[in-house]
Order: sequence, then structure tokens, then C-alpha cells
Amino acid sequence: MSGQAPESRVGPEPSSPPASVQPPPNGTNDDAPHIAAPAHSHHSRISFRFLEQLKQRNVIRVAILYLVVCWLILEPAYVVFHMLEVPPWANRLVVVLMAIGFPSVLLFAWVYEITPEGLKPTVEVEPSRSIRKQTGQRLNRAIFAVMAMALVYFVVDKFWPSRPVAVSEHASDATREAEAAMNVDTADKTIAVLPFVDLSEKKDQEYFADGMAEEIIDLLAKVPNVKVIGRTSSFQFKGKNTDLREVGKALGTANVLQGSVRRSQDRVRVNVQLIDARDGSHRWSESYDRPIGDVLKVQDDIAAGLVRAIQVQVGAADLPARTTVVNPKAYSLFLRARAARDRQDIQGQEDALRYYGQALKADPTFVPAAAGVARASIAIFNYTRTERDASQARAAIDAALMLDPNLPEMHGLRAWLYMNDGLNWAAAEAETRQALRMDPENHFIQMDAGVLACALGRWDEAMRYFRAALSHDPFNSGMINHSASCLLRSGHLVEAEEQIRHALAISPTNDPGWAIFGRVLLARGELSAALDAFRHTTWRHNRLVGLTAVYYAMGRRDESEQAMRQLEAEAAAEAPYEVAQGRAYRGEFEEALKWLERAGAQKNVDVMITAVKGDPAFARYTGDPRYRAWLRKLNLPD
Repeated sequence: MSGQAPESRVGPEPSSPPASVQPPPNGTNDDAPHIAAPAHSHHSRISFRFLEQLKQRNVIRVAILYLVVCWLILEPAYVVFHMLEVPPWANRLVVVLMAIGFPSVLLFAWVYEITPEGLKPTVEVEPSRSIRKQTGQRLNRAIFAVMAMALVYFVVDKFWPSRPVAVSEHASDATREAEAAMNVDTADKTIAVLPFVDLSEKKDQEYFADGMAEEIIDLLAKVPNVKVIGRTSSFQFKGKNTDLREVGKALGTANVLQGSVRRSQDRVRVNVQLIDARDGSHRWSESYDRPIGDVLKVQDDIAAGLVRAIQVQVGAADLPARTTVVNPKAYSLFLRARAARDRQDIQGQEDALRYYGQALKADPTFVPAAAGVARASIAIFNYTRTERDASQARAAIDAALMLDPNLPEMHGLRAWLYMNDGLNWAAAEAETRQALRMDPENHFIQMDAGVLACALGRWDEAMRYFRAALSHDPFNSGMINHSASCLLRSGHLVEAEEQIRHALAISPTNDPGWAIFGRVLLARGELSAALDAFRHTTWRHNRLVGLTAVYYAMGRRDESEQAMRQLEAEAAAEAPYEVAQGRAYRGEFEEALKWLERAGAQKNVDVMITAVKGDPAFARYTGDPRYRAWLRKLNLPD
């Protein structure tokens, strides 16, 4: 605020008006007077005097103080609002109020001055009674204090290693494993379980050997203070004679478990050894020769031996309690189902569903088989998107939870159904929270939580979940696909390209990955490379959307129109959202809206509609009231 009244003009008033300035005669006359120089000088003096007034009235200091205080308010408010799940408009309201307040505060500082008698208009304050210098000094001290607070907050928020995640309680739980992995005190407690080698005489027990390794991974994942690398990443090294130190380096783990299985009729022999991946030394080994019905007891013994070997302190309650005798036929069918499920096609999922069902017939109390039925049913629904398969998946989830209520992954699957079968976001989020409360470090649940957060446009929260999930399973190309898609939709194109290139290096036949890669390159304007990427994918509807968009951007309108007509002919019934994408990329928003309305009216929604938030196809239309109204119909923030 100011501390003095307006200054009077310096120097005497002119006694007569200035002589008029005559224009120069034709030709060059360097001595002739010019108007420009005096006018420029006059404007410079006015600008200088105005800046001096701003400084003298402390307006600049007030502006700096106001902006820093606003930043200090906004940062914690954003955190608190997320923790309390305050609607996003509340954040925007705070910003709008602060923006409105800024010119008001500056105007107040210009008009009024603090005096010993209180606030007074600046023009009424006599220079001899002005305390503007003292006010300026106080403002300086206040600015330094507030900036110091801002600096401390920034350092604590960005660099303090144990800071909590600001999105929600369960988000903090989900990322604890990822943060612990960076702590040198916990690095020794990391394990990767490689696929076991089949040493059976006929070499026909590979599914059994793989199943044993996968079951041990699942068991270790439930042990506190142990970080176990996910099956997808560990099984990248199947059949490869890779140095175990290189395996440990690639997976970011200190220990590698390798083993072999020899099955003969009703007996099984399992040999395991734990290798220190940092120097290749043996830390622990054991052999088990048991009846096939004791296979779960063998797995429990291996898990117990491992946690002892890496010196993890656990109690009896920390190791999951399981029935240690299993029906041999049910267990064999269960492992066959897992092998079929890994084929990642609809036929594989249908075969898995059949094997899981047969396992349940052999032993109706076998909980893993019941959970397997639910997983396979969800996978089939993702292919077919029919109400019949959605109902079958719901019934399978309910049946598994009736056998065992403590199955967090079933709540994750139920959340997936709510999101993809009616866009019930609130129910999906409630189920996700339940799953995370039961098993906050399950990387599959973390991934599903990331997909949900991304669908709702909560980008930072989604990426925290994806990072936590990928710290457990860094070579899982499906998880990387989801993470790269979220980065694309949130506008982080460079990071998205890096991730999707990594996913394609892991799995060159990753069809969804090629489609995502094409969309990233299209968004970056690399049209030739985008066209090549879309041509790589056999994910048909996405391929046609990509070709429609790239040809249109290249100016090859006839080819774009041909791809668009083919897309409408093939996707009208089952994938109207993709048709809307194609029309939107071509700038045909009226047509796109018609297809969006059709997509939103479907109960078993097109899988791509859950990725509408941030979709580059609609980037130019996000401010259109009709598009925003459509988002609100889907209960999505606009």
C-alpha cells in the first residue's frame, strides 16, 4: 500500500503556450524539429512515474505476497479436498475466487494507505505523516516469511522419502510397496520365482510345473514384508538360459528362486534353490518327495523356507492358512485351467472355464477353482460383451465369495463388471476400495484401481497405482498398455511413447499395444509412423479408427472415407463408440454425437467408452456443451 499523497509537478508552469512546430520543407533537413522525440520522452516519463507510484504505494509487494499466499493455500487445499473426496468444482471455485480477489487487492493497495490512525485514502495522507516505508518493510518481512514457508512445504512435499500419498488412504497403501522397493533396508526381501522345469519322464507336465511356480508366487505375495515379482515378468525368462544375476538385475530383485518338478503317477518330487542374484551364490535349497495330494503342503513348506532364508520375521498368522490336502484330480484340472487361461484368447478362456468347472465337480469346496471360474467368466465377457456372459460372471463371483468371503480379487472383478456393465462408477469404486482394504499390495487390484481412476480423469492417482503395480510386475505388457494409455489421455505424450515402446519390445504381438502406439504417434503428428503402427494391429475396430484418422490428417480423404465406411459397417452394432471416434477425428462432430448417444445407451458398454476421458479423438470438442452434457449422462466429470 502507498505511503504518500500524489506528488505535484516539478518546475514552474510555462507562461505562454509553446510555439507550434513547423513541418520541414521538401528534402532532407536534419535540423528541423520532429514531433516523435518529445512524444516518446513524454510517454516514457508517464510510464516511469506510474511504476514509481506502484512501488511507492507498495502495490508490487502486495501482489507478490498475495500470489505466494494463494499458492500456499491451494496446495494443501488440493490435498485435503482429495482426501475428503470433495467434488472437482470446489477446487475450481477456490481458484476462481482467488483470481477475482487479485485485482481487488491491488486496487485496494493503490487507493488506501495504512496510517497510525488506520486506513485512509492515499490522496488524503500528508507526506509528512506517511509511514509507507515502514509498511513496505513489514511487507518485505511478510513476503520472506511466506516464501520460506512455501520453500519448506515444497521440499517436504517433493523430496521427503516417507511422505504420504495425497489422493486417498487406499492410494497410499497401494504405493507403499513401490516406495519400499527403493529403500535399501528392504532390497534384500525381494524375490522372483522363475517357472519350474518339467523333469517328468514324458515331459508332459509343463502345466503342472508352471502351476506350482505360480502358486508359490501367489502364496509369497500374501506374506508381509516380502516383495515378490509377478508371474508375467518372471515367466519372461521361461526356457532361456539367462544368468540369474542378469535376471535379478532386469527384474530389480535380490533373490531368484528356481526349481524343477518330476511327477510320476500319484507322487511329485520338487527341488528348489534360492540364488542371491547380486553375486550368484546359493542361499537355500530343499527337496520334497510327497504324494500328489500333499502338493499344497509342499508349497507352504517352500514359502516358509524362503521367508526364513531371506530373514523375514513373520508369525504363524502371517502365512496364509490353507487346507494342506487337496483332491489330486481337482488340483490337476485347476492347473490345466491356469495354463489354458494364459493363452490370452477367447478359446483359451473357454477351455479354462471348462477345466475350472470340472475341478469344482471333483471337489465342490475347492476355492481356487471357484475363483478361477469367475476370472475366466470375466475374460469371456470382455470378448463378447453380452448380457448372458455378464450374468454368468456375476453369479461366478457370488459363488466364489460364498465359499470364501476373504477373496479380495473377487471384489476387484466385481468392480470391473460394474464399470463395464452399465458404467456404475460409484459401485465400482466401492468394490475397488474393499479389495484394496483387504489386499492393498495386490498388483492386479492396483492395476484395476488405476484403470478406474484413469476412467474418471484422476490422472495422478491412476499413475500412482500403475507405478505400484508395475514395481511388482515390470514386464507385464498389459499393465504397461493401461499405463501408457493413461499417459496419452492426460497429455504426457513423450512418457506414453516410451512406455508403449517398452511394452512392444516385451511382446511384439501385443495388438492393443500397437493401437495405443498408433494413437500416441498420431497425437504427436508423426503420421507415417502412426500409419505403420495401425497397420500392425489386428485389433480390427481400433485399426480402422486409426486408419480413418491418419488418412484424414494426411489429406488422403478418399482412403479415410473408405476406412470410415468400413468401420461403420463392421462396428455399428457392437462398437458404436469407435464409430464416434472415427467421425470425431474427421471433424464431423454432429455425426459423432449421434454415435456417442448410441454408445451411451448400451447396457453392456463398448469397452473403449470407459476410456473416453482425455480421448484425443474428442480433444477439440471438450468445451462443447453437447459433449459435456453427454459426459454427465455417463456420470463422468465434464
